[in-house]
Amino acid sequence: MVKYIVVVMCLLSATTALFSFFSIKNISDVKAKDVRFDGKKIILTGDVIIEGRLGIIHCEKAELFLPDFSESSNSDKNASSATSPALSPERILLQNSVTFELTDGSRLTSDEADINCIDLEGVFSAKPPHKVVYVAYVEEEGVRVPVKTTSTIMRVKMKKDEKSSAYVLSDVQGEGAVTIEYQPKGSLGL
Repeated sequence: MVKYIVVVMCLLSATTALFSFFSIKNISDVKAKDVRFDGKKIILTGDVIIEGRLGIIHCEKAELFLPDFSESSNSDKNASSATSPALSPERILLQNSVTFELTDGSRLTSDEADINCIDLEGVFSAKPPHKVVYVAYVEEEGVRVPVKTTSTIMRVKMKKDEKSSAYVLSDVQGEGAVTIEYQPKGSLGL
């Protein structure tokens, strides 16, 4: 029981700054069937769910790569734990059945994702016959209209929305057989 509590505390500490822009109050839940830590990364496997300010991430495996502090100076070691980069992964790999449910209702699904937490950028990819699928909504005459974009690779950039203080996708670029479906009067069969 003590081992479980220590692992959960370490995991929550490391994921509290997920995507480097999350603060402790912005991560509400982290779940996985198995949690491992090898000194350089935290590995979550089995029904992984990470809830935070950007939304909810689902996948089968997540690897959170932590900064290497072996070359840190003594002044870096004396930094407070609240601002320590050790709490912020530099990079996150998501694998197998990745689903990103954003707080604005948008949804991005892929086979894999590689997220650079420092630059707030990510690459979502799928292996044929699968596709990366991004469903967003546009406002048209007071009605939310779904727009579905598919491709084999999508590159995304994230930023903080100044009005709502929430994090949103600021740029989405598709590569490889890109299709866009706009459905003003019906659903996209999601």
